[in-house]
Amino acid sequence: MVLGDQSTLSQILMNLLTNASDALRDEPGQITVRIRHVDRVDARWDNALGATVGPGDWVLIEVTDPGVGMDEVTRGRVFEPFFSTKEKGHGLGLAACLGIVKAHAGAVLVESEPGRGSCFSILLPAVAPAEHERAVARPRPALRPCKVLVVDDEALVREQLRRSLELRGYTVAEASSGGEALAALAAACPDVMILDMTMPDIDGAEVLGRVRATGSRVPVIVSSGYLDVAVERRLPRGEFQGFLAKPYGATDLIDAIEQALASAGVVPSAS
Repeated sequence: MVLGDQSTLSQILMNLLTNASDALRDEPGQITVRIRHVDRVDARWDNALGATVGPGDWVLIEVTDPGVGMDEVTRGRVFEPFFSTKEKGHGLGLAACLGIVKAHAGAVLVESEPGRGSCFSILLPAVAPAEHERAVARPRPALRPCKVLVVDDEALVREQLRRSLELRGYTVAEASSGGEALAALAAACPDVMILDMTMPDIDGAEVLGRVRATGSRVPVIVSSGYLDVAVERRLPRGEFQGFLAKPYGATDLIDAIEQALASAGVVPSAS
């Protein structure tokens, strides 16, 4: 048993299975998924990403394929946002997986060689970690206060983002759908947009395409905890300036905004 968010943990498996399928390149092959309990880990996990792992109660998930495999350079970059070996990929699926694993206090390891397939292994705590009292830190202020348009169909997400951003000096506008986002873009004139990818009316890829079709160059940070492969492949290349894998913390949020503004050369307007 693992204590965690069902939808985001399912996203890990969906992304790993999709990548394994793509690695077969339309050739026949068997993709294997193994799940078992482990209480000890070997030295391979010293090179894992995410939490530091050691003896304890873990659930080990392994997804293995006999596909084309990866060389050392590719293995070292496979979890980077925007790095992809696929012609239509953006490299966001595995980046999202890593964010989800980290959020669940787990670790991920990839083993692969060219022509010999790949094995993606994930360790997740088998029991809930003990809760520790932590001192309440003063919110980090915005380096450059600006107007942020938050686009997400979940009211709770919008409320949390508004509170977090306003505590740090940002001005916030909200949109609960793709249609509202397009209207709010013209009305609010934001300096940066945080755009959820999965919405019921117009998905994030379509919204981004329409935004760019208007000639707007507003920096866009795409965000998702469940990034559908078909939606990812429709994202316009080079037209967004950041990616946030849900769930993410306040530091990740502020860093993404600063980097998006810097990469687009935007001077924030007066709030």
